[in-house]
Amino acid sequence: GTKLAYVATKDKDYFTLSSVVLYDVATKQKKQILRGVRSTLSFSPDGLYLYYSKATHANPFWSKVYDLYRYDLREEKETRLTRGARAMNPQLSRDGTKLVFVIQHDGTTNIAVSDKEGKNIRRLTNFENGEQVFTPTWSPDGSAIAFGFSRGHRQSLAMISSDGTNFRIIKDGSDSRNPAFSPGGDLLYYSSDASGIFNIYELNVNSGVEQQVTNVVGGAFLPAVRNDGSLAYALYTSTGYKIAFLSHETRQALPVSQERVSRAEQNVGRTNQQTSDGIKQEPQAKSYRNVFTSLSLVPMVRIDNYNPRNKGLDVVKPGLYFSSVDVVGKFSLFGGAALNRKFERDLFFILEYRDKVPGFYQLGLDPIVSAEVYNITRKTSNTLDLTPYFVDTDITYNLLEFDLFFKQRVLSELSELKFGYTFSRYSADIGSFVNPNDKVLYPSFRSVYLIANTFSAQFRLNDLLPSGESEINPVGRTVSLRYAFERNRFNPDGEFEVRNGFLEPVYRDYNFHRVEAVWNEHLSLPIRWHTLSLTVRGGSILGPTVDDFFDFYIGGFAGMRGYPFYALGGNEYATAHLAYRFPISRSINLRVLQFYFTKLYGSMFVDGGMAWNGSAPPLKQWKADAGFELRLESFSFYVYPTRFFFSGAYGFDRFSRTINNINVTYGREWRFYLGVLFGFELSQIGKGMR
Repeated sequence: GTKLAYVATKDKDYFTLSSVVLYDVATKQKKQILRGVRSTLSFSPDGLYLYYSKATHANPFWSKVYDLYRYDLREEKETRLTRGARAMNPQLSRDGTKLVFVIQHDGTTNIAVSDKEGKNIRRLTNFENGEQVFTPTWSPDGSAIAFGFSRGHRQSLAMISSDGTNFRIIKDGSDSRNPAFSPGGDLLYYSSDASGIFNIYELNVNSGVEQQVTNVVGGAFLPAVRNDGSLAYALYTSTGYKIAFLSHETRQALPVSQERVSRAEQNVGRTNQQTSDGIKQEPQAKSYRNVFTSLSLVPMVRIDNYNPRNKGLDVVKPGLYFSSVDVVGKFSLFGGAALNRKFERDLFFILEYRDKVPGFYQLGLDPIVSAEVYNITRKTSNTLDLTPYFVDTDITYNLLEFDLFFKQRVLSELSELKFGYTFSRYSADIGSFVNPNDKVLYPSFRSVYLIANTFSAQFRLNDLLPSGESEINPVGRTVSLRYAFERNRFNPDGEFEVRNGFLEPVYRDYNFHRVEAVWNEHLSLPIRWHTLSLTVRGGSILGPTVDDFFDFYIGGFAGMRGYPFYALGGNEYATAHLAYRFPISRSINLRVLQFYFTKLYGSMFVDGGMAWNGSAPPLKQWKADAGFELRLESFSFYVYPTRFFFSGAYGFDRFSRTINNINVTYGREWRFYLGVLFGFELSQIGKGMR
């Protein structure tokens, strides 16, 4: 009775970050002793051990499976009692010899018991039709077990003898949960919403007399009883959950109103399987067939300025996203389409399969398979050199890509190995024109200038701390390592030769290996909610220098923002990004139209890096920039994450590049970026290389 143990998220905002706290009732000192625990807690009779359950991922597929644990409060040592038992919420008997807990299988939970070491597990109940049991507790003499029981949306109180016989519902009608016996065993305390608000009640298990113990306006849950009859419980208030204490001397029982008793009596023995017209028939079991959710359509408008020739309404590209998922998550599809008035299009479609893959499952592997298709077009014009004449003609670029990926978790649930194959086909449709030299009309034709096959392997580690702010202000690290072998047939100069009376492109083979690595480290600073982020990136095309069409590019929003995307490119590159991020407002809570705005963060950053061919240039030739960013966290239509960002960066170095015989100057100017995305971070690894 001198110590109180409870589970709390403390200053965290994510349930899986909960910890066990030990509170000294006399000194009012508290100490965090365990992390990652979401379970009811049970002391041993001598107060030296604490029993609980915890989710682990130590199984072939890294599924979340609960097991029983014991913690030695003197040695501060944790012992795992079961492995793969799917056991939750243990309680040790008063004599310290037996454990009772919830055990789960195939969507149904049951009551089970074991010895204090978690051995000799024996089921006491044999539910098979989706029934749920909760928070079992021993009677003081060990002869009975009380627990929460449900076949629907609410819990009832049930009791069973310790040998598995005499199962019965002892409290029904209202939602009643979290039972706890009095030291004498004749009283049962529990939480119930009989009055419309959850409060603590007391039920005499012999006479059936019920009394209300608390009268709170927020909610009272999880009563724990000390040997002298005093109560501790979880109290919900306007500022969150608190631990409340009610001494036996000051406690005054409140009578339950007759109206409430009558309603309870009228519903005794009823479950969600019954109606006023009689008992419903149990549904017949049948094999599962894929059932997809209704197709969701989300309209969107893009302001697309990637084609510099587009002006006015040409940059406005309306479209929509669409999605649907299998209700148990075996399939998902997501796609989008956008089109401007020049009929330039952006199309993509992604299909994911998350069920057993023949040939892989038998090997103990459980990959996620995804098939992706992308197609974009852009229109422009060009001047053909038909000496001594120059002729203007229209050109439409058509980029098509197909991806097939296999993603498998390795080493831990935080890391993933991804194998992929990508087929790319890039073409240019040349419009018809009249050759002034021979007055002949040349019809339009298609020039396929790239046919690429890429085989890749990528390792990803996502060790970000789960949090409601993990997107806008992450803490932790991510690592990505990628290798690719590319087989490319490329026509870099647009050369053609006549074969069998037709113009055929002159291809060159570019076959090479590409490696790339990205490390993001996000550090929490002593000032709460302030972070320091460091990103280091590097990549190389191994072997001789290849055409600049295949270069890495490190400018723009996804790289060094003080310079345009194509300003810094080469077969090799290295960059570093350092950002200090801080909150401006963490509780905006403003709704405008379909948007609900929640948080606003600011940051200041610096970048340094270079892209090159051959040997790395001296450091004095490397480029640097600095800037700021605003991040606005929101969601739209109640469910879709919608992140707004605005940033500006100034490039400190001025330099020139010759592109298509034109000298272009970069640097020493401000560049600004505004966008709306599902997330704030854009990883360029494996993307945007061409």
